[in-house]
Amino acid sequence: MGGEHQRQSAASRQRGRGGRGGEDPLYLQAVAASMKDAADKARAETEEAAQAIAAMEEMKAGEAAGTSRIVILDD
Repeated sequence: MGGEHQRQSAASRQRGRGGRGGEDPLYLQAVAASMKDAADKARAETEEAAQAIAAMEEMKAGEAAGTSRIVILDD
């Protein structure tokens, strides 16, 4: 019987600290901001990679046609 009481108390404490169903709004805002930053960074890296791939494809096409040109990527 004592073990059941301890489990219930632990569950109550967890809810009071922002466990399931009662998350702290400031914590959720911080998590959302962090996720947005990570998504923005990933989006920028994806765009940069896409530009690099396009430049390499253009160089390959130029070499195949015998008209290579130098492409400078700015960061």
